[in-house]
Amino acid sequence: MKSWISIFLLTFLCSTVFAKKKEPTENLFLITGKVLEISLTGAEPKDCGNVQIVVYQDQEIFVAFYSDAKGGYEFNLPLGFTYEIWFGGSTYVNKKVSIDTRDLPKSKGGYEVELDLGLFRPYDKVDFVPLKEPFVKVQYSDEYGTLAADMEYTALRSKELDKVIKKAKKSGYIK
Repeated sequence: MKSWISIFLLTFLCSTVFAKKKEPTENLFLITGKVLEISLTGAEPKDCGNVQIVVYQDQEIFVAFYSDAKGGYEFNLPLGFTYEIWFGGSTYVNKKVSIDTRDLPKSKGGYEVELDLGLFRPYDKVDFVPLKEPFVKVQYSDEYGTLAADMEYTALRSKELDKVIKKAKKSGYIK
């Protein structure tokens, strides 16, 4: 049961994306959030500080930095580009988030994306193939008039990851 709860928390934390208009600013969007360490063996999530975050803009490295001591982060990015953000560095299995701001309408107000993530440490002999592609995709939604996550895509990635974890547990690689 605890294993299922951890998987649920992992999925929920990885796909929690909210977007809203901010007070008038330049044509930037603000990304804020927190990174938590998730145990695949059922332990409670915990803060994980100093997690490496690397931002690629249009497939070229744009900036790299670390979360704060409790896993919090906040940074601005210019509108009009595609981004792939990698969370985890060498300490955790990297989780990627894709954000497409090319179709985001220019406005006097900026945008904010709140993104909390659950990461876990690597396991010997386990290849987390579903995490080699972005786990969450965010883009402009006409329906909502702002940035929104593709929840169907994230649900599919989550199911694929769940299969890898179940297989690794059955094989005894995750205990």
